[in-house]
Amino acid sequence: VREPHMIYFGKNSREEFCTTLEFPGHERIILPIHTITLADSSAQRLEEAGLILFLPFLFYCVAEETKEREKKQELLEQFVLHDIPDTLYRSMKKGDLNVFDAQKLKQFCRRIMWKLLSHQNFMQNLEFQELMMGALEADIELVERIQRLEASKNAE
Repeated sequence: VREPHMIYFGKNSREEFCTTLEFPGHERIILPIHTITLADSSAQRLEEAGLILFLPFLFYCVAEETKEREKKQELLEQFVLHDIPDTLYRSMKKGDLNVFDAQKLKQFCRRIMWKLLSHQNFMQNLEFQELMMGALEADIELVERIQRLEASKNAE
């Protein structure tokens, strides 16, 4: 979250919570607690709101999106093959994420996807499973290339 203010994404309710920290000497600090509810499976809108770090949690929205098998499979395919890579690329291009963080987010998305959707019938299809898991695999070659570039800059 870029600035300390309330951000509402999806179907948020505007509830404000806070907690009070009390220290010896009667000092008190009131800290606001921001509630972010993800109720929309738009990776682009999440990135535009400056909440790209919550990208892996959109799988919860995708998992609950629809009960129809074909629609859920199409939605998941679109989300994994297009939305996630495009969003991560845009975020790297803007400078919100570096290459290393983008790859970590991809890996976290992969773990969340497997944890939430591995029991789905369409994920039992080995080709589909390999396609989805492969799309969220870290790009080790890219990371190594960036690491070499940074090492050569530091050597100069």
